[in-house]
Amino acid sequence: MVGITMHQAAVILANLHLGLATSQWTWIHHLFLWGSMILSFAWTICFGLVQVTHKIYFVSIVTLSSKEFWSLCALISVTALLPRYSLLALRRTVCPTQIDEDQIQKRTKPRFNAAHKIDANGYNEEPKTQSSVVML
Repeated sequence: MVGITMHQAAVILANLHLGLATSQWTWIHHLFLWGSMILSFAWTICFGLVQVTHKIYFVSIVTLSSKEFWSLCALISVTALLPRYSLLALRRTVCPTQIDEDQIQKRTKPRFNAAHKIDANGYNEEPKTQSSVVML
């Protein structure tokens, strides 16, 4: 039971780490990250059901259905990712690089300016000044 828990927790942790490090998601990202977790769980279940000669017959089903398994997977993931992202946040706060400052500036810059209008195609139209407006 410990081996199944550690294996599944490692798969979940690796996929969470990759998911948090990914800045732009596409359907391919979702397919491979979620697919690898589903495939890992399916393999664990199938391997436990097929190996009738060994002493692990149905152990995967019992393990995956326990509350301890799911709470350990969550606890392992949080405790493994917490130091990394805490230090990353501390480094970006205390000693930010130029890239960090640009990312912060991009996030805090207003996305909508009242003077700009968006046309039907989603592009910004230039604001009309008094000199470009024809008065009738």
